[in-house]
Amino acid sequence: MAPVVQGGRTVTADRDDFARALSLHAEGRLPESEALCRAILARDAAHARALHLLGAIRWQAGDRAQAVDLLGRAVAAKADYAEAQFNLGAMLAECDRLADAAEHYGRAAALRPDHVDSHARLGAVLMLLRQYVAAEQAYQRVLDLQPDHPGAHAELITAAALQGKIDAALARGRRAAELVPDGAVIHFRLGGVLRDCGEHVAAMSHYRRALDLGGDDLACRRAIVQSDLYAPEVTAVERHADVAAKAQAVVARCGAALPPPGNERDPERRLRIGWLSSDFREHPVGRNLAPLFANAARNGADYFCYANVAVPDDATEWFRNRSDAWRAVNSMSDGEVARLIRADEIDVMIYLAGLFDGNRPEIAALRPAPVQVSLFDAATSGLPHMDYFIADTTTVPPRATETFSERVVRLPCFIIHLPIEGAPDVAPPPRRGLGQVTFGSFSNPAKLSRPALRLWGDILRRLPQAQLRLKYRDLFASRVLQARVRDHVGVGAGRIEFQEAKLTYVQNLAAYADIDIALDCFPFNGATTTFEALWMGVPVVTLAGDTFMSRWSTSLLHLAGLDELIARTPQEYIDIAVALAEDPKRRATLRATLRARVAGSALCNAAHFSRHFERLMRALWRRWCHQDRT
Repeated sequence: MAPVVQGGRTVTADRDDFARALSLHAEGRLPESEALCRAILARDAAHARALHLLGAIRWQAGDRAQAVDLLGRAVAAKADYAEAQFNLGAMLAECDRLADAAEHYGRAAALRPDHVDSHARLGAVLMLLRQYVAAEQAYQRVLDLQPDHPGAHAELITAAALQGKIDAALARGRRAAELVPDGAVIHFRLGGVLRDCGEHVAAMSHYRRALDLGGDDLACRRAIVQSDLYAPEVTAVERHADVAAKAQAVVARCGAALPPPGNERDPERRLRIGWLSSDFREHPVGRNLAPLFANAARNGADYFCYANVAVPDDATEWFRNRSDAWRAVNSMSDGEVARLIRADEIDVMIYLAGLFDGNRPEIAALRPAPVQVSLFDAATSGLPHMDYFIADTTTVPPRATETFSERVVRLPCFIIHLPIEGAPDVAPPPRRGLGQVTFGSFSNPAKLSRPALRLWGDILRRLPQAQLRLKYRDLFASRVLQARVRDHVGVGAGRIEFQEAKLTYVQNLAAYADIDIALDCFPFNGATTTFEALWMGVPVVTLAGDTFMSRWSTSLLHLAGLDELIARTPQEYIDIAVALAEDPKRRATLRATLRARVAGSALCNAAHFSRHFERLMRALWRRWCHQDRT
């Protein structure tokens, strides 16, 4: 058959030119390959393969917008072009266009149903979009094709956990560990589910197993340090060793720091303050940060936000509108973020809640800013380039024994919270007989340590008619969690009630109407939950520990003038709770006055907090300006 002629050229010639363009691309001769592609497209603008290759070349050159446009034209010209659909999905994912990426990964998977990576990539994007049921279907297809695929097993564990299906997540994790015993990522994810159940020693054994199997060194060590904070079994020496190991992993991962910053050493000039966080969204850290952004005078500083937020929400937009510059960094590497911070000439860089969520304190190891501060974290970062750790005199007393690699600086209070708008009115005290009280905890089950549960059991044994109610999202629908609680509390099953339904935020607050006394967890205290209970008129009994995160509630109660609810020993914790249970008149008084008391305290005085915070940032900056420059 004679070749078809197009514009004076043959299809055979176009095919030869394209083969040459592919060869040049493989040899790294990108300009020549690009020239050939453009020549082909000048003759045939709908040449799908040339559009695809040219898009890949432009992507390699850093021209993301044109690359996406070219691949979009390629799939428009040839809808069944599976490779182009897949690569367009990858590009869109890199550009944080997740919904569009899922669409094209889905098309690639439909065109090549036996292509494992198409289903796996589709599952990954759906996970980021929080479409967990659809993600499970994609990953199950991966396992149908490759039953020992560790990544698919791991994601199915996480998908179940993120839906609150703790029992299913545990079952999947244990089964996967049996099927793929050398799957590091499986042990890592199973450790995460065990941590969510409060089984931190078991969680750490899986994290360490993941390390031994070659799992991500930094991620595993970070997870171990997180579990250390929850586990009363871990000693201060062991915790310090784990923090040091994590810091070494950070330095190994990040490499050498940037050259010394060249910021102008003028102690009184206008500052550029940077904020790096994954929690510029509806999140407890975001709620604690909001008062500062809402009330900052900004007379002497500009706020630059580096948002590592995968799925923005209304709170994200709220923070964006109150920042002087907004940088979305979730698709950037640590080095790229550090160089961006340096290019923005940030003077004071603040790393928020570094140990948790998608926060990235590791960037501090690259020293992008002259002054670097840890805020709202639960413990020391251990990083030599993190200069300061913000606390107050209650969370880190002047003679505290806890070790910090940073210099501890103190504000009048550590936690600040805006009055809760739209909260239900404080309900009247539940009508019950003497001793018929309901204790409650709305804390994350990860905080329910064995010593805390046993102490709660001691309280219930002192008060035979008392009840205990536990709620956290819908996680207490887990029969495994329920059994763990009952086992460690050690009272009759009928005396413990589990709230299994997932409630809205307002409904969650309204649920305090039937709680007489809130019991704080230890050694990892509540913070947001403590504030919310007080706001709803419910007194909180806490046990002050010897670490920063075991004194959060102590700080809140002290600032609210409720020192009588702070225990120094386990026996005092029991005695305070029992005495309050046996004094309905005192409880009624507290219920009627707590909201006004909290609203009038430093806990809600955002303007006061903001002034002190800005003065502290200025003081830290002045200190750097006057340091020896050698």
